[in-house]
Amino acid sequence: MAKTKTMDVFRYLDYRKFLGEYYALRKKESRAFSYRAFARRCGLRSPNHLKRVIERERNLSDEAALSYADAIGLEGDAGQYFCELVRFDQAKTRKER
Repeated sequence: MAKTKTMDVFRYLDYRKFLGEYYALRKKESRAFSYRAFARRCGLRSPNHLKRVIERERNLSDEAALSYADAIGLEGDAGQYFCELVRFDQAKTRKER
């Protein structure tokens, strides 16, 4: 998958919104891009994992967040920021946030 040069993860406070817009952009760019293709890129067994995360039916573990960031092409600070967005969203207490 190509690097996301047209999307700036730092503009987002909700990682699910970022993922939804990332998926829509990639799908528009290539008909071959799919939830299944993304899952394969991340090394996941579930072909619709991305869809379920976007729809708030599933959460991401720290390991899965890293896999997603790598598959999207987020490197360095951008990848770290994405992982922090995931942790923030899924924090259960105010102290964790």
